[in-house]
Amino acid sequence: LALGYFAIDKFVLDPGRDQAEIAAAVESATQAAPAPVEDVPASPDRSIAVLPFVNMSSDPEQEYFSDGITEELLNLLAKIPELRVTSRSSAFSFKGQASDIRSVAQKLNVAHVLEGSVRKAGNRVRVTAQLIEARSDVHMWSETYERELDDVFAIQDDIAREVVTVLQIQLLGEVPLVAETDPEAYSLYLEGKHLFFNAEREDTRAAVDALRRALAIDPDYAPAWAALGRVQRARANWGEIDLREGTEEGRQAVLRALELDDTLADAWAGLARIQWVYDWDWDRAAGTVKTALMHGPNDAQALWTAATIAMTQGHLDAALDYGQRALQVDPLDPFVLRSVALIHLQRDEFALSQQVFEKLRELYPDREGSHINVAYLLVMQGRPEEALAVAAADSSELMRNLVGAMALHELKRYEEADRSLQYVIDHAADWLAYQVAEIYAQRGEADAAFEWLETAVVLRDGGITYLIVDQLLDSLHADPRWEALLLKVGLLDAWRALQATGQGDAS
Repeated sequence: LALGYFAIDKFVLDPGRDQAEIAAAVESATQAAPAPVEDVPASPDRSIAVLPFVNMSSDPEQEYFSDGITEELLNLLAKIPELRVTSRSSAFSFKGQASDIRSVAQKLNVAHVLEGSVRKAGNRVRVTAQLIEARSDVHMWSETYERELDDVFAIQDDIAREVVTVLQIQLLGEVPLVAETDPEAYSLYLEGKHLFFNAEREDTRAAVDALRRALAIDPDYAPAWAALGRVQRARANWGEIDLREGTEEGRQAVLRALELDDTLADAWAGLARIQWVYDWDWDRAAGTVKTALMHGPNDAQALWTAATIAMTQGHLDAALDYGQRALQVDPLDPFVLRSVALIHLQRDEFALSQQVFEKLRELYPDREGSHINVAYLLVMQGRPEEALAVAAADSSELMRNLVGAMALHELKRYEEADRSLQYVIDHAADWLAYQVAEIYAQRGEADAAFEWLETAVVLRDGGITYLIVDQLLDSLHADPRWEALLLKVGLLDAWRALQATGQGDAS
C-alpha cells in the first residue's frame, strides 16, 4: 500500500509482495530535462518479456511450479548484460489475461516475447516454450522438452541458449547457467517464493516453512537463502515478527547467500536495502548496491534500490537516472513509478511528477493510496481544495485523513484539520510518526515537528530516508535542532553538500 508521501519503508522496501496483489491490473536526465513517461524510446531489438508460463498440470496447486519456472527463466536471461529483460512485476501483470502479444510488447516496450507452458506429473516435467517477434507476430523459435524433474535446470539453460542464438546476441562472456540443487529442494524453493508473492500479509509463515524445508535438504543452495532473507525482512517490515530480530534474520540469510554465491544481484540488493532503510549506513548501502548492479546491471530491484539510496543522499540527478533505467525494465511497477515521481518532485519538476502520479492512478485506480500521491502534490502546490476532492476518491480512511490534516489547515478549517490529525495519531502513530512530523512542520509548529521526528528516529521509521529532500520540512531548516538531527542520523554532510548545489532548499 502506498501509504503517505514518504511512508516508504512500511510497504515499499519489499515490493514483490504487493506486485502480486495487483497482477491482474496491468538514459540519464543529468544534462537535459527528462522525457515524459509516455515518450518511451522504440523497443531495442535485444529486449524481451517472459510472460507467465501456463500451468498445464492436472493439479491447479502446481501453479507455483509454472510460475517459478517462468521467474527463474526471467532471472536467468536478466543476467545477460546485452539483453534487456522486463522484470517480474510488469511481466506478471498480464497473468491470466488473453492479451494480444503485440499490445503486451508495446506496453512493456520490448521487441520479443517468450511464452510457454509447464506440465508436471510425478517425477516428469514437460516444458513448451516459444519466442515471438512482437512487431510481426512471427514465431522465431519453439521447442518442447519432456524430461525427468532433475533435468529441469538443463531445460532452462537450453532455453536461455536458444534465445541468445536466435536473437544473435554477441556475448562478452558465457551464457549464464541455472544454479542446480536437489529437485525436491528446488520445488520447495519455488513453492516458498510463490507463497510469499501470493499469500496474505498476515500469513507468510508458509513461505518461510517451504524455504526452510528446501534449505534442510540443500543447506548450500544460495538462491533459497536469498529468498529467505527477503521474506524475513519483509515480515519484520510488515510487523508480523519483531523488526530488529526479523531484520537480523534477513541480513544473515542474504549474507549466507552471498557467501555461497557472490554473484547474486538480488542478494546484494537485499543487503543494500537493509543497510539503507534499517542501518542508515548510507555510504555502505551505496557501495553495496553498486556491487548489485555490477552483477545485475538490468536488475529492476537493484536499480530501484540505487535510485532510492541516491535520493536519500541528495544525489537527485543520479537518482533520476537509476529510476528511469528501472522503468525501462519494469514499466508497470507501481513502486518504481512512484519513486520516479517523487524524484521529479524533489527536483521541483512538479509537472513531470504529476504526470507520473496520474499514470499510477490510471493504472491502479482501485488501489488504496492510488489517489493520495496526487492529492499530496496538490497540497504542496497550494491547491488544497483540489487535494481534498482527489483524496475523497481513495478507499483508505487513514490516507484521506492524512491529506485532510494538511489541506484543511491550509483552508483555515482548523477544527476539522485537528480532527484529521488526531485520527492519524490514534490509528497509526507507531508507523506514521514521520508523516505526523511533516504535518506539524507544514503548520509551522516546529516543537511538535521535532518531537515526532525524534520519535521517528527511535522507531527506525523509513521516512527518515527522505529527510534532506523533503520540501514539507523546509520550515525546520533554520532551526538549530535541524542539523543536530541530521548529525544523529548521519545525513549532515549530505545535507550540506545538497545545499551547496542550490537544489535542496525551497524555503
